[in-house]
Amino acid sequence: MIKIITEEEYGLGNWFNVLVGACVYVVMRKANKLLPLTSVCDSIGCDIYELGRMVSRVVDHLDLKLPDFDIVGLFDRVFKEWVSGRNNNIGKDLSGKMVKQGIFLLQCMIKWYVTTGRRPVPVVAAVTVFVCELNDVEISIDDLAGQLNVAVATCKLRYKELVKCLVDVARANLPWGDDVNVKNIMINAQIVIQYMEVKFSEKKPFHPNVYPKYLEEYSKMNASMKRVL
Repeated sequence: MIKIITEEEYGLGNWFNVLVGACVYVVMRKANKLLPLTSVCDSIGCDIYELGRMVSRVVDHLDLKLPDFDIVGLFDRVFKEWVSGRNNNIGKDLSGKMVKQGIFLLQCMIKWYVTTGRRPVPVVAAVTVFVCELNDVEISIDDLAGQLNVAVATCKLRYKELVKCLVDVARANLPWGDDVNVKNIMINAQIVIQYMEVKFSEKKPFHPNVYPKYLEEYSKMNASMKRVL
């Protein structure tokens, strides 16, 4: 791949390291193997914007079509590596429950367009922290963001957006919804998630009020993960 792109004229400078990193990322994506851009950036010592531009140039130059990013697979990897793999108090049943909750919340965030145009790693970090807090599993969003090489502020913003959407769902659909807010959503979150799962199984829409123009899409939830940029 590098020979084709450079015509074996490698030159000097940091650009070559970025090119190598971009090619590694593209190869992994083509093989449907998870490798976050942030991990590549950490290894080669460049910022995500520089690497992202190089990935785009590689894809365009070779006329490649990359498969959709597997955000669910990324969540599963992060959960196993940084939550269940590092906490012996999480049993198999609780771990399975948390993974199920996390995947469902990711699907909801995609359909609510919370992930559109956003990097997937902070979204996954936010969901991971939320399901941990929901199930009384200790975790720090600052520490997790550091381990995943993403900005803490971005992870916290995605977390706030998730909480806001859940509050809106609760307010729009639960009998006591008017009493639900961002401060007590964790008390109600289990019920809200169960409610959404039931509506999903019945193929009925559930939605936060903040996205009215997308209501038609909510009843068409499907299992396929679309590309998250």
